Parts: sequence; structure tokens; C-alpha cells
Amino acid sequence: MAYPLHWPGKYFFYPIGNTSPVCLTRDLAPEESADILLLGCGDPRHVLYTIFTEPQPIRRKLDFTCCDFEPGVLARNVILFTLVADERSYGIIWNIFFHFYLDENSHSILIEQCKKLVDHSDSLQRWNSSPYGRFIKMSTAYTLMELRRHWSLYIDLQQLPGGRLKAIRAAFKEAFKTQANKSGILLTTARSTGPLAMQSAQVLTEQCQRYWRTGVTFSDRSKASAARYLNPTFAYSLEGEGCNVHYGTDPLAIFHLAPLFGNAKGKVTMNDAVNAAQLQFDNWCSAFYNSLSAPSVPAIRVFLGEAMAVCRCLNAFATTSTLQLGVPVAQWKTHLISLNKDDYVDGCAPALFNVIETSNMEDHIGLLNLLVATVPLLSPSTRSTALYVESLLFGGKDATKEFAERLHADITVIGLLLGVTPLDYLSGFTSRSNVHELIMHLATKGSTSQFHQVTTWKLTASGDAFIGQGEEDLLLPAFDSRQLGTLLYDIYHELFEHEDALNFFKLNEGNFKKALERSNIIHYIRESFVLFLKLIKERNRTEGEEWVRVMERFLDVHREDHSIKMDTLAFNDLCTQLHWHGVYTHPGLPA
Repeated sequence: MAYPLHWPGKYFFYPIGNTSPVCLTRDLAPEESADILLLGCGDPRHVLYTIFTEPQPIRRKLDFTCCDFEPGVLARNVILFTLVADERSYGIIWNIFFHFYLDENSHSILIEQCKKLVDHSDSLQRWNSSPYGRFIKMSTAYTLMELRRHWSLYIDLQQLPGGRLKAIRAAFKEAFKTQANKSGILLTTARSTGPLAMQSAQVLTEQCQRYWRTGVTFSDRSKASAARYLNPTFAYSLEGEGCNVHYGTDPLAIFHLAPLFGNAKGKVTMNDAVNAAQLQFDNWCSAFYNSLSAPSVPAIRVFLGEAMAVCRCLNAFATTSTLQLGVPVAQWKTHLISLNKDDYVDGCAPALFNVIETSNMEDHIGLLNLLVATVPLLSPSTRSTALYVESLLFGGKDATKEFAERLHADITVIGLLLGVTPLDYLSGFTSRSNVHELIMHLATKGSTSQFHQVTTWKLTASGDAFIGQGEEDLLLPAFDSRQLGTLLYDIYHELFEHEDALNFFKLNEGNFKKALERSNIIHYIRESFVLFLKLIKERNRTEGEEWVRVMERFLDVHREDHSIKMDTLAFNDLCTQLHWHGVYTHPGLPA
């Protein structure tokens, strides 16, 4: 999928998530099999919580494809899953997964586990025949290779030359010092308490500061002082060796803490919050362990790659059965994605999904890019199919009204064009409350950069009981070619009008400071728009002369509009991309 090439800047490692987990099967019927794709999956909280919410023993098929471009995240996740499978103490697993520093016993168990994983991972065949291969699947050989490299790095950390190890420890100490000395209230973890966010913010801020001061969640000083081994799983990421952990990292942010604060008879302490989180973690791990002996064992597929590249390869496999599309795993990477034949041809790995969870990828690649990448992967075979789109950041004046602006078109029209609809906006209500986000937004007078929103997208025809459950049964919308061409240009205009300096100043009047800060974040290029057109063309099966008339109208309006002065520099690029992707060939292009 087309996305601007970015020069790598400051990189943050997110070993632990920053939102509470959700049940990924919440919109599926209890008896329906679940093929689930997680883009930007992060830590395994959603997988564990989904398994925890399933009726026990699990009888339906649960198949998770967990995609992330950070090998350090996936390596940590596999360590957690395998430790649970090996019946290790949940307290030890908590230490290994959440603590910056480990006691001797926890550290030795981590190193022992990494050695075991390295022994089982010298090839895909070896991994598949290992005790873990029956429930953890590697989608590509490159994924296994990179995870194995990280497990080896974890093993070797304590044997590094003294100066190198000292530099790593110094980097962590400096990060701890910076974070522990920060003042003010942290609202990220308070989000996990829902409507009680403002009441819980103080104690959760104190707990987060203690975590960054000591590197552990222990309140017992003797336990904290015994944790003297640097946890190597925090020391390696795409940025390399050292401390690149995001400054907002907090173990408690990924749990549901509203019951603790809502049912408390007195003041909730930091220890109460930690104990509540540990109890939930124990329950999740227990449910996962039990699922490994269930009639239907969940499959967890690990896929290392940038989200849009992964989607493109899965779509190609679904339509042409190709395993090697020639797409790099991510920007600035030369390794090409090659799907595991044993899983995708000989096995039953899905390439279409009835649940797609996108984390907050929208913030990083843009809503339209995300829809272009994911909509073709939605399974049309069931009305329950759902796409979950999440945003955490906002850059305008009013976070509550940004969704429609990011869509760049009327919501219902987009629903007709793409065949998917944001159910919450269409129905006017949702079962997921974000009142606490509104409260925090009002309390901070919009000064914060975060506003958490989750939108459920469903197939537009899924509410029609009179159609079948296949794309061939859909009654496609009819469009007037002139109106559709004009609409498409209006979307094009909104996407790129900010490229002109005068338009930029006019569009961001009254919000100039925030707009200027975000002005280097560019989500769309001409190829992005062309792929958007291609999706519309394919979803609506608009071919031949009808599509030619649409594009002629689009180009007529484009030619007459002179409000984007800089757009003339990109016209040749637009025409080239239209031709390259088979959308339309401009008469002016040389034969």
C-alpha cells in the first residue's frame, strides 16, 4: 500500500500497551469460528483477554494472526505464551514481562526459556515439530529468524563486555531518573478506570512514578532491591541496543481497573491497584493454559512486518494464491515477505478474516489508507464480520468531530463506495462508553493530544436479511458518472489542499500551533489516492465506459480547479499511478 517514505526519527519501543484489552469476538455469534487479524498487535493482552472471555472449554475455532513490525514485541509475546504453556509460576511470568529489573530466579528462568526457544527455532520445520508449534505458528521464515535473533540477544546480554553493558544500564538509569522526576498527573493509565479516571488519576500516577523509579511493581523494598538483573527483553528493539522504551510505559495501563475503584469501600492504594492487575493477569494466563487442552486449541500466528505490507501480501494470496509478492517487510528493509507454504498452502492459515483489529494504526497511516488495506481482507461469508478502527491522537480543534474530517467525505457515501460502514455513527449509539474521554477532554480544555476512540465498521449489506452471504449476491449501488467523478475530486481536493501554503494557513486558522507541529506527518500521496480509486472501482464492479466517464469527469474538474497551486507539480505522478495500477490511462500519456 502506498505510504510516504519517512526518514527514521526518534523511535520509541512499546513493549507494553497503553489501553485496556477488548474481547475480539464480541460481535461474533458464540458458535461462529473466529479468524482474527491484529495489525500493530503490540503485547498479547487482546489475545489473552479474548480467550479468557470465551466459554470454557473452548469449542469454536480461534485463529489469531498477530502482526507487528517490531520484532522485540513479538519475541516477548512468544516468551510469555510459552512460559504459560510450560506451567511456570504466573508471578514469575509477571516479573519477566513487566519488570525492568529481575531477581536472580526470574532472570534464570527467562534465560532458560530463551535457550529452549533458540533450540527449537533453527528452521520452520523444527519449530512446527516443537511442543510450541501446535499453537504458535510462524507466518514467515523471516519472522522466526528475527525472533530467534532477539532470543539470542537476551541470552547474551549479561555476557557483554563490561563497558557495553555499563552503557546500557546507564541509559536505563537516565530514563528512570527523567521519568521519576516528572510532575503532573498522568492520564494514560487512568483511562483503564473508565468514568472514574479523574478519581483514580492521582494514585495511578504515583504507582507509575514508583515503577519508573524502581523498575518493578513491588512495594516490598527487599523484593525491589533483589531485582538487580536488567531485563534484556526491554533492551533490544528496532532502534538497536539500549533504552528506547516509551516514557509512558506502565504495566497497569493494560488492565481493567474500574471494578477496583468502583467497588472500593475506602481509599485505593498503589498496592491495591497492582494486586488487582496481577489477579487479572493470573486469570488470563490460567484461561490460556486451559485452552491448550481444549477441544479446539487456539492458533496464534506471528507475522513480522509493516501492517500495510502484510495486508497487501495477504490480499494477494487470497486472490491469486501467491506466496511471494515481492513486497519488503517494512520501509528501509530489503527482506521480502514470503508466506510460509506449510501454513498458507498445506495448512489452514486464513487470508480473509471476520475480525480485524487495527490498534491505533489510523494515527500513523491515515484512515483512508487503513481502509484501503483492510477492507479487501474482510470475509464476506458472514454478517458478523467486523473491522475495529482505533485512534488515540487528535490534531484539530475538537476531538469529538474529527472522525468525519479524517474520512474526507460523507459517512454514508463512503459506506456505499467501500461497502463498509462505521456502525456507531450510522446507528447513533455504541455499546462502548467513552464518557471518560469526554470528561478528560473537557477537563484539560483540549490541551492534551490524546482522545481515545474506537469505531466498529461492518459490511454495509450485513444488516440486510434478504441478501445472501456472498459478494455475488450483493445489489451494487448505481452512481451518476458525473456526480461520482465530482465526489472523487472533492475527496482528492481535501486530501491535498494543505500542500499549498495559503490553503494551509487558512485551514488551520485558530489552530496554527498544533497544525504546524503535525505538518510533517503526511499520510497520503498520489498513489494512496489511486489505490483508493482502485478499491472503489473493484468493490462496485465499475468497468468499461462507465468508469471512463467517471474519470473523465474527475479530470475535467481537476483541470478547472486552480485553488491548489502546488498540485500541478504532482499531476504527472497522478497520471502515472493511475496507469500503473490499471485504474485509468490518461490520453496524454505516451504509448
